Amino acid sequence: MALPSPFSLLAQSVKFYRRHFWPLVKLLVIPSLLTILLVAIMAMLLILVTNLSSWQWVILVPTFIIGLTVIIIVSLLGYAAIIYFLGNSGQYPGILSLFRAVWPLIGKLWLTQLLVSLITTLGFILLIIPGIIFLTRYVFFPFVVVLDRKFGREALKFSTSLVKGRFWAIFGRGLLISLFPWVLSFLITQIDQPIIVGLLQIIFYVTIGPLTTIYFYHLYQASKLEVDDLASRRPAPAPNT
Repeated sequence: MALPSPFSLLAQSVKFYRRHFWPLVKLLVIPSLLTILLVAIMAMLLILVTNLSSWQWVILVPTFIIGLTVIIIVSLLGYAAIIYFLGNSGQYPGILSLFRAVWPLIGKLWLTQLLVSLITTLGFILLIIPGIIFLTRYVFFPFVVVLDRKFGREALKFSTSLVKGRFWAIFGRGLLISLFPWVLSFLITQIDQPIIVGLLQIIFYVTIGPLTTIYFYHLYQASKLEVDDLASRRPAPAPNT
């Protein structure tokens, strides 16, 4: 069973996005608004604290660490909730129910993300090629953590097993969908009308982000199906005599 073409994956993704537009927008926008609110609160606290010259560093450092941690958690909650929503065939029980479902996985997702970031960063520092290889091998790790309940090295091994034997196919499909936002962003920046640019950026935000996640989800599912299909075709080992 071959992987679907990039255009087939994109068509599937657009179809799913159109069918589940409002739940996806809620899962994207609500965490983003919470993040903006948290950033605004942190900024106000920092402005207030700067007037307390003798205590400012004692208050600034913990405030920054706590605020940054909460922002990361909220962002991961939104991302994990979208993946969970995709894995449950678009069933939307409500945003709080989805948050509760993925909450136990946030720490594991965060640690796995840090591990992937460390490995890929080292790969890019040493040479660009190893970084690209690691980035492609571990491209499915968020789906593995949320949907397969594997994390850390186990999640990376599982993601690698899905990419094995189809590296260039997955790399090419991932590259195409990744270049698409860059091209659109460049075209938007060429417009001289700030209002039009702002509107296009909002549309861009609520479409490209979810579509990219849906696209990689379909690619992840297709890779799993291909792995299972190949495994089922392998001849059974001969019985010991």
